[in-house]
Amino acid sequence: MRVVQATRVRQNPYVTLLGRAMQARDSRLDWWITADLSPEWAAAYRGRIDVLHLHWPDLFYRSGGLWGTSRAMLTLQRTLSGLQSDGVALVYTVHNLLPHEARWPWLDWLATLWLLRHADVVHVHDPETAWEISRVRWGRRRQDVRIIPHGHYIGVYPNTRTRAEARQRLGLAGGTFVYLFLGQIRPYKGLEQLLEAFRRVARDQDRLLVAGNARPRDGDYVEFILRRAAVDYRTQVRMGYVPDDEVQDYMNASDVCVLPYRHVVTSGSAMLAFSFGRPIVAPRLGPFPRLVGNGERGVLYDPDDDVGLATALIRAREMDLRAMGAAALEYARSLDWKDLADRHLAAYREAVARARRRVSTLSAVIERRQEAHHP
Repeated sequence: MRVVQATRVRQNPYVTLLGRAMQARDSRLDWWITADLSPEWAAAYRGRIDVLHLHWPDLFYRSGGLWGTSRAMLTLQRTLSGLQSDGVALVYTVHNLLPHEARWPWLDWLATLWLLRHADVVHVHDPETAWEISRVRWGRRRQDVRIIPHGHYIGVYPNTRTRAEARQRLGLAGGTFVYLFLGQIRPYKGLEQLLEAFRRVARDQDRLLVAGNARPRDGDYVEFILRRAAVDYRTQVRMGYVPDDEVQDYMNASDVCVLPYRHVVTSGSAMLAFSFGRPIVAPRLGPFPRLVGNGERGVLYDPDDDVGLATALIRAREMDLRAMGAAALEYARSLDWKDLADRHLAAYREAVARARRRVSTLSAVIERRQEAHHP
């Protein structure tokens, strides 16, 4: 089976981990990654692909203004339709139902709707998303959605430094309680709410550590965050890309990871925290209730409650974080990529079977039409 993983996301190792795990389970699998889904690319690979697995599709048609983006979206759809007509199975992983901070939500809605209607297999990471896309406005039947969880990040990033070593490298005192926000700094993640909640409830020995990169387009938001953080000496913001070897410093130096997202479908950040044995503080949205469980792996709060996040930060200090961290790590271990790869391979085989039936049906229709015109 020849599989192409189509993605333009560079820093998230998800796609690479999935591809390697599948090849480890099936040595006959030939897979590679592409960041090009142009008509020229499709023509060059015609007849050489069995499965095209699409991730974060909006990055393939985002093109400046409305006209350019609309034209690029239609070009992408024609390219995908052409591949399907040639017998290529289209698999679509729903990382986000709609892109975050979209400039034209209606356009992204149309693009997502097209994919949900045309993909041979739709893959989601949790039952909550499967339920959402089975609603009338999306139109994908629940039985046609494959739920395969997000795999862990254990061993993906180095993890050799102790808590004391990590804190020393980051200039944190040993007796402080450290809340961590690690990841790309974007408006939908609710960082300003976290800064305010922390300022209201933090003790002298508490610290909030914020680390991550930002997109050039979010410059105004970053400046706003930096100004808000500067008024509280207990908050440290470290802007910029975090190298793989330094992820362990932030994770091992922290007591709990805070994910104050405004909306979410899949949370690789939660899985990263669990992979380092760190519980999370998160809103009662999307996959978070299932990830946190009955409170054994973190603290949930009501996102509509003005003091919900602040209260959750206080509760986190009072919990048995050692036991919660152990439960989080055990949960991460249960999501082994090798086991998940088997389920993805099964989904691929299902997609290929559907693609073959589609091509066979189309061929039969064409033959009947030809016979009708040329008896």
